[in-house]
Amino acid sequence: MIGLTGASMDVTALRETSEALREAKRKLTEEKLYLEQEINTELGYGEIIGRSRSLQAVMENVATVAGTDATVLFAGRNGNGRSWWRGRSTG
Repeated sequence: MIGLTGASMDVTALRETSEALREAKRKLTEEKLYLEQEINTELGYGEIIGRSRSLQAVMENVATVAGTDATVLFAGRNGNGRSWWRGRSTG
């Protein structure tokens, strides 16, 4: 005679939770994309997010020289985003 010992577990709840998490992740990904597009449409800054007067002034200056062959010097403290502009062209 052979003995068999086992345990069973209903994994239905686990599968439902896993599927709900996948769906929530998908929705959040779609919402993130939508919000990024809205920001870009509303502000026209692409990857830059902000509404401060200082940022608006910088963006106006960039727009002024973007269509020219001018060389531009961005000055400021470390961490202010100067390197972000390197190699970028708005035109």
